[in-house]
Amino acid sequence: MIVEIHNLSDIDISNIVRIYDLDYRIENYVKEIIEDVRIRGDYAVIDYTEKFDGVKLSMNEIEISRERIYEALSIVPEDYIRTVKEVYDRLLEFHKMQLPKDFKIEVSPGVKLEFRWTPLTRVGLYIPGGLHPYPSTILMTSAPARIAGVREIIACTPPRPKGLNPYILATFAVAGVERVFQIGGIQAIAAMAFGTDIVPKVDKIVGPGGIYIATAKRLLYGIVGLDAPTGPSEIVILTDGSTKAEYVALDLLAQLEHGPGCKAILITLSRNYAMEVARIIGHYATEASIELSKDSLLILVASNLDEALDFIDRYSPEHLEVHLEEQPIDLVERCRSCGTILIGEFSPAAISDYATGGNHILPVGGAGRFSSALSVYDFMKHITIQNISYEGFKRIAEAAVRLANIEGFTMHRKAIEARLRGGSI
Repeated sequence: MIVEIHNLSDIDISNIVRIYDLDYRIENYVKEIIEDVRIRGDYAVIDYTEKFDGVKLSMNEIEISRERIYEALSIVPEDYIRTVKEVYDRLLEFHKMQLPKDFKIEVSPGVKLEFRWTPLTRVGLYIPGGLHPYPSTILMTSAPARIAGVREIIACTPPRPKGLNPYILATFAVAGVERVFQIGGIQAIAAMAFGTDIVPKVDKIVGPGGIYIATAKRLLYGIVGLDAPTGPSEIVILTDGSTKAEYVALDLLAQLEHGPGCKAILITLSRNYAMEVARIIGHYATEASIELSKDSLLILVASNLDEALDFIDRYSPEHLEVHLEEQPIDLVERCRSCGTILIGEFSPAAISDYATGGNHILPVGGAGRFSSALSVYDFMKHITIQNISYEGFKRIAEAAVRLANIEGFTMHRKAIEARLRGGSI
């Protein structure tokens, strides 16, 4: 493919295809599999695993034993274990800072409220299989769950004909995830949502996946808690041309390397720079056998920085890389809908995917408008505790009675008035 360059002013943002524009087309198909798993449980899981992954599992092979998980620590190289521990320690350190605090307040004399945070009881991590193993996703999903204090963490990941990759198993061991099920796809999401005889029902499912995983999670929302919409990777790179063109070209291709459905967009203020990036992309894409299309890669030339920032805020990308010699002081405020903002030529998305300590589970498809990166908060909920004395009750009862009358809830009003009388009928 010849990489095309367009003026940003000629682009209609509503016509840019994103993965979530397509998920309704496969909804009925996904529903059928979810319903089958709900009814037939592990038998359906085994059938779909054979159909989609080409692996025939017996009932006692669905869950990987703890012995096999920890045995992998002696199979993989020691320097890999050191690397994983180093990365995991940074993740734990960053996520510790997110822990919320409880508080108490007396909002009116005798009316005491307490806001208390509590961890979820059991969560399920979905670790995709795809073309490659993804040990980094194990670290990203488990670290905030551990810091939050989740009592039980389980994981599902697609099987392989010759068994799960030992690097994956060793990473589970480092992360302390001791219950691992070698199932993937829609059937894994449904199994964790409903629970089967073998796979326990979880309170919440987190982790990325493609269009089928995204659709399954959307359909199961309410039956199980879910993280922000995640899926094929997205990046927008904003540059004035001051960063080496090769860096930018490689950063765009790095996101497309994740596979089908990914989106990479360059916005630059220089057409000559855009042409240079396009030339380098063509060279590396051929070398790496990355297939480019108009739906996966866009190179846009903006007339000014304001036009570029307006596009970015409306598009709400998962990753935003900013390479500007003069960064506007209101950059973050103007790009507040992005999943993550990476500032400077040495802050590429590739490094944030692995090693900074920030979480790479980010909202995609524009969900950054209302969602955030995976964090400790995703593994906790808060409870409001209310303790009202009789004197406090009398102070606020009149307001409650008036509202109950307006809303037509007679028994609400009587429940309050009975306490004010203190007697019985």
